Amino acid sequence: MSSFGKLEIIHPYISSKPPTAVSKGICKTMETNGNLKTNQKRVVLKIVLEVGFYVILATFSYLLSFNKIAYFHPFRRGFFCQNQDLMYPYGGVSVKGGHVALISLLPLIIIISITECLRIRHKIKKKLFLRKWYRIVGPLMIGLSLCTLFYETAKSCVGSLRPHFFAVCRPSIDLKNCTSKYTYITDYNCTEPENDLLIDSRKSFPSGHASISWYGMTFLIIYIHLRISRRWRFLRPLFALLQTVALCVATYIGVTRIQDNAHRPVDIIAGAVIGISFAVITVSQTSALFESDSTDRQSSTAKEDKRESLTLEYEP
Repeated sequence: MSSFGKLEIIHPYISSKPPTAVSKGICKTMETNGNLKTNQKRVVLKIVLEVGFYVILATFSYLLSFNKIAYFHPFRRGFFCQNQDLMYPYGGVSVKGGHVALISLLPLIIIISITECLRIRHKIKKKLFLRKWYRIVGPLMIGLSLCTLFYETAKSCVGSLRPHFFAVCRPSIDLKNCTSKYTYITDYNCTEPENDLLIDSRKSFPSGHASISWYGMTFLIIYIHLRISRRWRFLRPLFALLQTVALCVATYIGVTRIQDNAHRPVDIIAGAVIGISFAVITVSQTSALFESDSTDRQSSTAKEDKRESLTLEYEP
């Protein structure tokens, strides 16, 4: 045995002593912060992908709605000789498509913003409000784009002629072929120049105005029932009146399309069914509408408490 005994070599970066509680706390805190940053990156990436998907979908729906996509025109359908259903005069547009979207969505988004702000008790938490608002408005806008894409595709595939088709097209018909009013004409040319109005005259079924208006108003009616009426029960008569007004607005928009000789009643009914269906599907897939305020506050408070506990627990 050497007379010098044991020689302990101490490396400046490697220590033979066991890690203390402080060092363990520092490591765990660093690991937690790393996980939080990773989760934040995932959330940001998810939002970017969702917004990008919506922008692409909304742009395609917009271009399709205004006949801006080449080689995607409605099906060229014929007509019967002396078809009086197509001889109505062109009545213009009482409520434009942009105004329909504005009427159907702007009040809805305003009501959602005010309601979700008031449902957060005591102090308004900006992050909690924005997260809740995005989880409701995001699916609303995606559902609107899908609804638009659906009825525009149906319009182009069916190619139903509007009641004012003869006034817009002024077809050149060989009278020799019209031996009977039941003769179906497919070989004809429009004397009017090809424009958006003529293309749109082949897109009668279903009604886009009815689809958008009933989509927005149905979503509003269900939102009032789930998020407002249950929270402030003493104002239920006022909310019932607001829901009735929403029904009247959607009905009025559909009636104006019949008055403008742009649609038949069956077109309006089909458009309303499409709008209501997409609204119900969107609501069923929007989980934020069915969550209580306590659930949101508990999840938000739990995250804050976890961060504070990690700081206090491992404080040297």
